Amino acid sequence: MSFLFGDFTDAAYGEEGPDTINGLTISFDVFNNGGTPPEAPAIDVKWNAVVLVHRLVGTASTTTGASPIGSATTIRTQTTAGGAPVYVPVKIHVDTDGTLDLVFNSVVVFTNLPVFHPITNLTINPAVPNARFGFGARTGGSTDNHWIDNLTITTVPPDANSGQPYARTISPVSLLNATTGGFASAVGGVLIEFQDQTFSVNTNASIAMLYNGSAVTPSVTQNNGITDIVYHGPNGLLPVNQGTVVLTYSTTSTPPQTNSFTYSFVVGPVVTLPASYLLTLVDTSKPGFNVRVHQMDTIRAPGDRNLIVAAERELANGYIDPSTGQPYPNTADLSATNEPGIFTISDVINWNLGGAAIGNFTVNSTPSRPDLPIPGIPGSTANVPQTENFAVEITTILQLKAGGHRLGVNSDDGFRASFGRGFDAAGSSIVGTFNGGRGSADSVVPKRSWRAYWALMCPCRVQGRTARISTPTLSTGITT
Repeated sequence: MSFLFGDFTDAAYGEEGPDTINGLTISFDVFNNGGTPPEAPAIDVKWNAVVLVHRLVGTASTTTGASPIGSATTIRTQTTAGGAPVYVPVKIHVDTDGTLDLVFNSVVVFTNLPVFHPITNLTINPAVPNARFGFGARTGGSTDNHWIDNLTITTVPPDANSGQPYARTISPVSLLNATTGGFASAVGGVLIEFQDQTFSVNTNASIAMLYNGSAVTPSVTQNNGITDIVYHGPNGLLPVNQGTVVLTYSTTSTPPQTNSFTYSFVVGPVVTLPASYLLTLVDTSKPGFNVRVHQMDTIRAPGDRNLIVAAERELANGYIDPSTGQPYPNTADLSATNEPGIFTISDVINWNLGGAAIGNFTVNSTPSRPDLPIPGIPGSTANVPQTENFAVEITTILQLKAGGHRLGVNSDDGFRASFGRGFDAAGSSIVGTFNGGRGSADSVVPKRSWRAYWALMCPCRVQGRTARISTPTLSTGITT
C-alpha cells in the first residue's frame, strides 16, 4: 500500500506509488521482490518518486539491516491466509518546519526527517489546481487485501517555522532500485544534501554526525543554495555491514531550528585488487579497448543461454557442432578486425543493436554520446537471427589511483567485469556481474565496490551475452 500527497495523475497505483509525482510517497511494501539484502517487507519515504530512506523490517540483523517494529518482523498485519482483518494504527505527521514523523502500530519508525517542502510546481496534472492526497495498493501474487479504516486527515497552514532547508538526498540506501534490494557501496560514502529555502543549514554552528554510535567528522560544503554533508569512512571506505547515521544540525532561522534524525543501511563487501595486477610497461598513447565477438549459427543450449557460463563457453569455442565434431564457426563479421578476430575500439563502448536511444549515454547526453553498432553484428547466420546468439569480450587497461572505485555497467542481457593478469575467470577479481537475462538496465555494483591500495595500471575485462552495453564508468571520474 502507498500513501501519496502531491501532484500526480489519475491512475491505478500500487505499493510503490506513482513513477511520476511531485511530492511525497510513503510505501508500505509487504512482498520481497528480490535482491541481496531483500528489499521488503519495508517502509520507504520518497520524494518525487525517489527513495530517500528505506526501513527493512524483519529479525534484527547487521548483515541485512533489518529490524523489527516493536516485536513484529513484518508489516503484513494478518499473517494467516483467510484470517479476519487486523488493523494497526499508522500516523504520518509533518510539522510546519518540514520534518516528517511516521509511527506504525504505536512504534516510531522515522522521526524528524527533513524532507517535506511546498509543492508549488503543479505541472503533472494541471487540471487539478492543488496538491492532493491519494492511496495506492495492489495484490500481486499474494492476493492480499488492503484496508483503511478511521481515516483522519488534518492540514495546517505554514507559519514562522516554515521555510527550513530540506534534504533532497539522503544516502546511501540499501536498494539497487525501488523494487530490488542491494548493498550500499563502501566507496560511495554518506551524503546528506540540503536545499536552501528561506533559511539554510548554519555552517557556522555545530554540525555533528554519529556513525554506528561513534562521533565522526564529515566534510561540509555550501554552494549555490546547496549544503553537502559527506562522510567517506576510515581510509575512504565505510565499514561492511549495517551502518547507522545520526545527523544533528541547526539552521539560520531566528530562533535557529536544531534538528536531529537517523537512518540506516547495509554496506556490501569490498574487493581489493592485489599489487600483483600492476603493469609497468604500458603504452598510454594508445587508449581504447580490444574487443572479441563470437557468434554461432545455433542457440546456446541446453539451459539458460543468458548465463555468463554460456557466454564464456561460446567465447572459448566450447559449443560443438554434432555434424562435424568441431566447434561451431564464428559467424560474426570480422572484416574490420585489426588483427585476427580482434576489433580495436579507440573511443567509447556505448553499443546498441538499434532502435530508440537507450541507457545513460545517448545522442542527447552532454557531451553527446550516440549509440554505436556492436562490432561484427549482424553476422552471417542462416538458422538463427543475425543479431542473436553472440557473446562479447572487452579488454582494456585502467589507470587507477590508490583508493576506492565503483564500476557501472548498463547491459542487456548479462555481463561480468573482472580484473586480473590473465583474463580467464580463474584467478581474477570479479568486481561486478549480472548473471541472466534482462532488458537494458544498470548495475552500479553497489555490492561489489573495489579498491586499489596502489596507483597502478590494471587489466580489466568485461564479457557477456549482450544486445546493448555501455561500460565502465568509475566514480573517480575516469570514463572508458
